[in-house]
Amino acid sequence: MKILRFVTALGLVLCLAAAAAAQGPARDGQLALLFDVESTSLTYCTMRTGPFNEPSQIVPRIKTTGSSATVTEFTASTNPFSGVVVGDVLVILTPTATAPDATTVVAVTAKASAASITVDQAINLADTAGHKFSFYHHVCGTTDADGWFSAGSAASRVALTVQYDQGDLGELVVRFEAKAAGAAAAPVILYPGGASDCGALGFSLSTDRCSATTAGVLARLTVLDEGPSYAFYRVGFAYVASDASDATTDREKLTIKVAVR
Repeated sequence: MKILRFVTALGLVLCLAAAAAAQGPARDGQLALLFDVESTSLTYCTMRTGPFNEPSQIVPRIKTTGSSATVTEFTASTNPFSGVVVGDVLVILTPTATAPDATTVVAVTAKASAASITVDQAINLADTAGHKFSFYHHVCGTTDADGWFSAGSAASRVALTVQYDQGDLGELVVRFEAKAAGAAAAPVILYPGGASDCGALGFSLSTDRCSATTAGVLARLTVLDEGPSYAFYRVGFAYVASDASDATTDREKLTIKVAVR
């Protein structure tokens, strides 16, 4: 039997922990990360070729000059950004004495060349040996074929989380969808339903979508599908009314996560 509901963060942790103990290794992934919402049509994304893939690993190192949003190659002619495009997300190793595994996560807002890019915030990459990094690439579209990921045959719970952390949109709308396996399978709306309250905090029901007008901690929503009867899942998002600016803190940062147990 499938039960679909909105859950609190604590409830989600407890549910997924119990499922992980029963079902074996967990799978966590990203469908979107610090994404800049630019369309009024529902858009569906995965990261690279699938949400459970690791980010692309880059060998050449990078740096900044002081605290800067301009990031450049550490060694001349290594071209570390040759595979990077605007909208990609860099995960940069920035270890300290007390946090040797620390990372800094930034989105690429402009690309001057394979040796130089601009990111969405000033960072300080001052290691005398340069900094290693990896990057995620969004694969997005607006059709029935876009943005799907497989839950796997042994899944007992699928949790989809949307975080609207920054932006100046007139309104952000999201919709959670699923489909069965097999030929001619078509998307169905998983959430919201006709009586859904969309969490009753930062989101509210808007016909067949959940709507948020203000970014921040209240604009976060998790949908948990228990005993899932579907094979594939995705989350669509769009803006309504306006996207006035993408300068500094007006640039959207939308993150969509998935956890399968």
